[in-house]
Amino acid sequence: MKSSLLLLVALSLCVPVAILAQPQTKVSDANTEAFLVVGKEYHIHLPDDRNPFIYRFTETAQATESSADGRITDERRVPVTVTIRSDIFRILRLEGNSWALVEHPLKPTDYAAWQGKHRSVYHLQEPTKLSKEQLEHVSEAANREIKLTKTWLNLGQVITIKPVTEESLTQ
Repeated sequence: MKSSLLLLVALSLCVPVAILAQPQTKVSDANTEAFLVVGKEYHIHLPDDRNPFIYRFTETAQATESSADGRITDERRVPVTVTIRSDIFRILRLEGNSWALVEHPLKPTDYAAWQGKHRSVYHLQEPTKLSKEQLEHVSEAANREIKLTKTWLNLGQVITIKPVTEESLTQ
């Protein structure tokens, strides 16, 4: 009994010392968030099966078939599924264990406008390359008000993260 009590006392003194002796590191210091900057925007690609930022809807479109001489041989309405992904997020806050608070459009119907707004901002950096009509259209898209919301995102579920650049918006 005395030997087990002595062993218990010895362990209780050693374990806290061992815990204190270990270096204190946060996940964010060494992993995913180390290169992310709060306030900047990134393309964050999630797997399709776990991506809540995909909006799909179906519409009907006019389909035609033509013969070799250009005559229309068949005309009918067909269903078309449209898929829009939102992959641009503004980093608002980083937490340990790969969590980030991100900002994105509130409505899925604004995902395409959000992407277009970002492309337009980059086009406005060199307005002399745009015609007057293009400049008006791009300015309108860049200044479009889009309601945003915030979501906590687990960056451990992400496939890729890259900064938003002019090149990334025109691919």
